[in-house]
Amino acid sequence: MQAAAMRDKRADEPSRPITGRPRRAVFGLCALLFLLLSSALQAAYVSENRSIVSSGIQRNFVLARPMNMPVGTALPLVFSLHGDGGSGAGMRAALPLEAQAASGAVFVYPSAPGGTFEYYTYDGRSREAIFISDLIAALGAEFGIDSDRVFVIGFSGGATMANALGCRLGPAVIRGLGIHSGTLYPLNDGGGQPDFTYTGNGGVSCPLPAAMFIWGQSDNTPGVSFADGQNVRNNYAATQGCAATTTAGGIPPCVAYDGCLRALNWCPIAGMGHSIWSQAAPALWQFIEATAPVVVDDPIFADGYEGDATLALRGTNLMGMEMAYQTCDQPGGPVAGSNYPQHDERLIDYFSAKRMTTLRFLFSWECMQPVLGGPIPAEANGPYRTYFDNYLRIVNYATTVKGMRVIVEPWNTNSSGGAGGARYRGELVGSAAVPTAAFADFWSRMATIFSANPRVEFGLINEPNDMSTMSWFTSAQAAITAIRNTGASQRIYVPGNGYSAASTWTSTFYDTATPQRSNAYGWLNANGPGMPLSDPLDNIVAEVHTYLDADQGGSSTQITSITAAREHLSVALNEAVANGYQIYLGEIGMYAEAVNAPAAWADFIAFANENSGAGGFTGFTWFAAGDPLWWPDVAANGGGHFSISPTSAASYTGDTVNMDMIENDF
Repeated sequence: MQAAAMRDKRADEPSRPITGRPRRAVFGLCALLFLLLSSALQAAYVSENRSIVSSGIQRNFVLARPMNMPVGTALPLVFSLHGDGGSGAGMRAALPLEAQAASGAVFVYPSAPGGTFEYYTYDGRSREAIFISDLIAALGAEFGIDSDRVFVIGFSGGATMANALGCRLGPAVIRGLGIHSGTLYPLNDGGGQPDFTYTGNGGVSCPLPAAMFIWGQSDNTPGVSFADGQNVRNNYAATQGCAATTTAGGIPPCVAYDGCLRALNWCPIAGMGHSIWSQAAPALWQFIEATAPVVVDDPIFADGYEGDATLALRGTNLMGMEMAYQTCDQPGGPVAGSNYPQHDERLIDYFSAKRMTTLRFLFSWECMQPVLGGPIPAEANGPYRTYFDNYLRIVNYATTVKGMRVIVEPWNTNSSGGAGGARYRGELVGSAAVPTAAFADFWSRMATIFSANPRVEFGLINEPNDMSTMSWFTSAQAAITAIRNTGASQRIYVPGNGYSAASTWTSTFYDTATPQRSNAYGWLNANGPGMPLSDPLDNIVAEVHTYLDADQGGSSTQITSITAAREHLSVALNEAVANGYQIYLGEIGMYAEAVNAPAAWADFIAFANENSGAGGFTGFTWFAAGDPLWWPDVAANGGGHFSISPTSAASYTGDTVNMDMIENDF
């Protein structure tokens, strides 16, 4: 954000009530555009002129809908707002969205009274918000539209109106905005109170929906110039907590900002002035289809004791970006496509289509932060930056586009490449080589990166082992404190010593210190006798793992009994519920073609459902899945792969035998 630019923007605001008056000439072409473009509209759509009385005023609009409305399938609702001096019919012709909407939608093209939406007065904005709300209710009753997929698109003055509506109604009503050359600025009510304010970081105080911006780089129209567009884009980026980096997205030259709470796409069109981009319709429709409904966790339910009959977490571990620390230490760092897979977004599409809600996405601490206390990402360019960008790309796609929860968690190795637990380059966290302060620093940096994304949660580290239990819980407390000091409020998952085994939560044999302590003891005495692990937000959960073979590590396809998972989990769950905390099963897996696997899985799901919500069990992530070429083993060859990766590396389709067994339980 450029502070000077933001100050200049505020200084211009008093002149904004006349924004867009010169733009009427643009819509003088509407009659010609209608003749040229009407043939592009899909024949499968029918249209009619309609009206509705809202705020005592008759409001006219064009309604377009599929000729044959699907039965039992709610369609998105898309409003398209014309610029000053235009009309609904003219906007429909100038921006032919229906031609792109092969999957179907209901479109509304309102005509503003007098030809101009009243975006430049407080009361006018209020009336337009009521009008949009009235139409959502009326069309919902008539067509059963999907109220989670309401979009508002506009050009010029209509885009300025769309911005105001997005701010007034918010993401609870408006899923996304298509802003083509229209600005955003506050207005005062009769008492002098603005409808929103600018925040200290250049954002705005209203919760903005996802948005795509399209702007001509040669647009010099007063109030909606390209420079104004860059400022508004910056407002959105700050409000959504976006990173400064972008990823190519949609039709070139469009890009998507990284790390945003809600999607932000930017399309600067070279050589174009104040006119509608020839590729605006397909670009906007791609954005609409990609902006899937997401449910942001209500902070009222942050403790997880919702009493819901379903599990919040149902998903899989996503493997491939975790690796032996020696790989991260090689000259130059890890090589994408050689040391780890560059995950394809279609892999996330596959998981989402299976109704998974959660990914536990593992990575190597040494690759994310190759120098203790150093920056994340480690460099502006090069392999370490590429590693970070590849990880962030998948997190953002899963959370922002697919609405999934992602638990970001380091998976570290020992010197032989095994599950090293709480280690960095083979050295224990809490040792002189890797002091607790370094672990806290790492989590402070990670939490800062993801604090604005409520669908990202934090798993402290995979399977601590061969260490002092109390030393581990001391380090866990330091990490929790560091995360909260960044302002991050998301849930934190705290694993136990002894490979986080659920069945040994109350045992002590895995503790290397004297006296030996259990994980149960460590949780309740982490800060001294009688002083449990502490979180000011009371939003921490114990992470446990279990497998059904004799050593409970997934080293074979053996299943000791149908009720093994229930028996293992009950040890940790009973202890947790008795002492007021919850558990999350970070890993469970089995080979579906083992004789008793279907019965064992069914018994586990029954147990999970019986204990969900207020029962203290928050959910599970299967172990494991990944790129089809990197994680194909459905059995336990080499130790617990149990793949549910898609079987086709070309199309990311096809189910393993394990997926066939479990897919109805997500």
